[in-house]
Amino acid sequence: DTRGAKGGERITNIRKLDALTGKELWRYDIPTYYDAAVNGGVLGTPAVGQGSLGDMVIFTVARTTAPREGNLIALDKATGKVIWDRHMGNYSWSSPTLFTAADGTQYGVVTDSEGVIHLFDPNTGLDISTLNIGKNIEATPAIFNDMLVVASYDRHIYGIRIS
Repeated sequence: DTRGAKGGERITNIRKLDALTGKELWRYDIPTYYDAAVNGGVLGTPAVGQGSLGDMVIFTVARTTAPREGNLIALDKATGKVIWDRHMGNYSWSSPTLFTAADGTQYGVVTDSEGVIHLFDPNTGLDISTLNIGKNIEATPAIFNDMLVVASYDRHIYGIRIS
């Protein structure tokens, strides 16, 4: 994400490596937009699926097609192939967060640069619900039981009950 204006191709590489050997097992490339003040690329930790989502890993990629836009992408853990790719009108630097509700249903949460918290279906990447708190959210949401906690650029920490 720091290749700069003269760094050649502005491509973000998502790679799976064998931790014992360092060998690259697969690679997924996505174009990202360069700006000297705000970098594009993968700036958060991916969400690694478990249970029924065990074959996927979900990434946020900032500034993919324009300065304010981004993508939320689910890749197959074994092959690196795209399971789904969701274009977002606002980029995200936060890590997507997966959680399981009391009824066993799995959900995802991701925040964006305009202050929107997205509750999404991790099987499709589509929003189930959104909440706009008004300011950029770079922090990754934390979830405990039915409470989501996240900090925002407005210098507030929000506790949001998930129901």
